[in-house]
Amino acid sequence: MQKLTKYLCGIIKQAAKLTTKPFNIYDKDAFGDVVTDIDKQVEEFVITKLNQKFPDFEIVSEEYNPDHKTTENCFIIDPIDGTKNFAAEIPLWGMQAAAMQDGEVVASVIYLPKFDELYYADCDGAFLNGVRLEMTDAIKNKRPIYDIEGGDKFPALMQLEKEVNRSFRYLAAASVGYAWVAAGRMSGFMLRKDTPWDYVPGMYLVKMAGGCTFDEPGAHVATTNEKLLDILSKYKETKK
Repeated sequence: MQKLTKYLCGIIKQAAKLTTKPFNIYDKDAFGDVVTDIDKQVEEFVITKLNQKFPDFEIVSEEYNPDHKTTENCFIIDPIDGTKNFAAEIPLWGMQAAAMQDGEVVASVIYLPKFDELYYADCDGAFLNGVRLEMTDAIKNKRPIYDIEGGDKFPALMQLEKEVNRSFRYLAAASVGYAWVAAGRMSGFMLRKDTPWDYVPGMYLVKMAGGCTFDEPGAHVATTNEKLLDILSKYKETKK
């Protein structure tokens, strides 16, 4: 594990302790999105730690810096991904962060507190709780189970091959989707929106685990095999 990755893992694990506190839920917009006290507290904690250690890096984050664009040297933070699940006490949510240096992603961390699963990736590879993640033939040849989130996902589903269409799941958390693809539990995850805190950590994790990725505006796809990647990446047009 590289030093930067180790530092990110450490502060994310520390921040996870905040998620056990009581919280209030607030409407975030007019479309049913929500935010909690904990989202903001976690983000404040992580930003403070990163600013102390890396004062020259920009911060791109969901709650406090959503309008910031990724830069040559920056951190990308999602304090709680899957807030609706978190607020409803459904365990499918995660905390994630990624680091960019010289315009390239060099480290990412996804932590799923309810499963005590710490995923991380850097130039050394991708790991789950210290065990290397690899796309074996058995994983690549599994029957497909996948998730599409964001945009007009259901019209897209109706156009997919019948064999694949039957295998759709809806997790409502990109962190869980990407992490489970990297671990070989799911065959694919596709995010049809362009908020970097949702897709950058997971896309890098799957890539470093040896998975397949397709990354364009409106379609951030990660799969365990080329066949499913080809099928999902055809549906990259996102309708607002």
